[in-house]
Amino acid sequence: MNFEQTVREYLISLHDYIDSAAATGEMTPELSYRPVLDSFLRRLSCLYCPDVDVIFEPRAQGHAGRPDWRLYNRVDLGLYGFVEAKGLDPQRFINVEPHREQIARYLGIGHRVILTDGLEFIFFEPGQIDTPYRHCLVEKPIERYADGETRIDYLLDNRLRDFFRESGFRHCSEEQLIREMAVRASALSDCVLVLSRAPLDSGASEEENRTIGILHDLQNTLRLHHDPVLQNPQVFADFVAQVLCFGLLYAHRVIARDGGDPLGRYEAIRRFWSEAVYAGYADRLVPFKTLVAMLESELSPDEGSASQLRCWYDDARRLLAHVQLRNVQRNSPDYHALYERFLTEFDPRTRFDFGAFYTPWELAGFTVGTAKAVTESTFNGRSLFEEGNKILDPCCGTGTFLEQLVKHSTSGGAAHLVGFEILPVPYALAHYRMVMLDMANVPEHSIEVYLTNTLSDEFVDGGNDHADNVLREELQRARNCAQPPIVLVIGNPPSSDSFGPHSSGDNFATIAQLLDDFRPAEEERHSRQNIQKQIRNDFMKFLRWSAERVLASDMGVLAL
Repeated sequence: MNFEQTVREYLISLHDYIDSAAATGEMTPELSYRPVLDSFLRRLSCLYCPDVDVIFEPRAQGHAGRPDWRLYNRVDLGLYGFVEAKGLDPQRFINVEPHREQIARYLGIGHRVILTDGLEFIFFEPGQIDTPYRHCLVEKPIERYADGETRIDYLLDNRLRDFFRESGFRHCSEEQLIREMAVRASALSDCVLVLSRAPLDSGASEEENRTIGILHDLQNTLRLHHDPVLQNPQVFADFVAQVLCFGLLYAHRVIARDGGDPLGRYEAIRRFWSEAVYAGYADRLVPFKTLVAMLESELSPDEGSASQLRCWYDDARRLLAHVQLRNVQRNSPDYHALYERFLTEFDPRTRFDFGAFYTPWELAGFTVGTAKAVTESTFNGRSLFEEGNKILDPCCGTGTFLEQLVKHSTSGGAAHLVGFEILPVPYALAHYRMVMLDMANVPEHSIEVYLTNTLSDEFVDGGNDHADNVLREELQRARNCAQPPIVLVIGNPPSSDSFGPHSSGDNFATIAQLLDDFRPAEEERHSRQNIQKQIRNDFMKFLRWSAERVLASDMGVLAL
């Protein structure tokens, strides 16, 4: 069947369907023609490429943010583009302005978009939102869709042929890949935020009610067993989105070492958190693995699933399966650039609120070398890296200091290196960094990196309640690692005067009390001198927290 025959049959079906809907009183401007349009898109796709996979996303009323159709190549999983359907109007042309923000969001991911009302098709290219290509199947205004004499716009045939000619990219730069993932993480965060704020049983369908309920349960679990700060809706949404997207990136980097075709990589990424063959890598990131397991029903690639989370998560999964990393990207990534690029694209405010700025490699090396020399001169030739010595970075970021510690430990026993990090993205990168060190056969140490809020009261004194919960067990292990004796506390604490929920409030009474040691005696305090902002800066909190650990150790060095 050729283009003209396909279009004329579609116009007849569209006319019959709309007449039937009008006769039964089920006519609505947008939803009435979507089944017919879905069939038309599938038949059109087969005309140009038999390997097109057309994925229709059931509409969730009241929650915008995902495209109606996603068109992939089922062989290499490359994305051709998105299709967004709006209300059918045989008399007037589509007004783009009400949909401009939504289209810009899709174009920002780096892929093409078709905006349609079933008759008119508007093609948008990335970076060209103001200069789209407009085509109508038949000229508007029209009275009847099935008129066999109606002239069809054959230029649309050429435009669609061009649309299906290329399914995205295979090789890309590190910066482009991170940007693509950050945009998807942002969309996923918006989706989580809307659904987690929605009251229970307020969804537009049973599937949506299930998603809302699961997110409510997840937030409560994370609040109780991981970090109370996650009761904040935006913090929770960002946390979930970052864990999911960077969890995929972590899986992709591990799996990409084995090569394989896109379909094989897709399946491997899908099974990464549950298959025993990947347990050596997946089990390192306990919070990531736990969260993915709790959302398993919502993240399933099953096309029958109507979960809103699945759309963006599966899109990211397909993107990564289609991307082939070069050896230098897998083996020697610029961790700082990855981290900063992601935060810049995902939410620049996070970078400033958390004081998330990287430590140059050379400065970290100098600090480690100095701490090593001070230890030897102060403690009669003792080594930092003696068997069983505990070394802690309370704000480890992407693991720069941990890697420098490993590289400086050319002699001695197997020390216990520990890193704590509050943000999921650098936490995942730190773990990948440690994977690379393992593969490079560096000196063997016990290296542990935990996703935790170092300054939180929950971290300091959480007891053993709910010890059967895997997240609580992880927190307990991190808490144990922070107990003296600690030979060295080292790192570059964040500097931020943005007093957000991550380091201030009712859950930070312990560190607030410790900070009193930096102030004059209470009877000598006057006016504003005792509440100056720098005393409450995060770097001061980490300094006091670290000093407390070193002071409680017989042999201890502080290097911040």
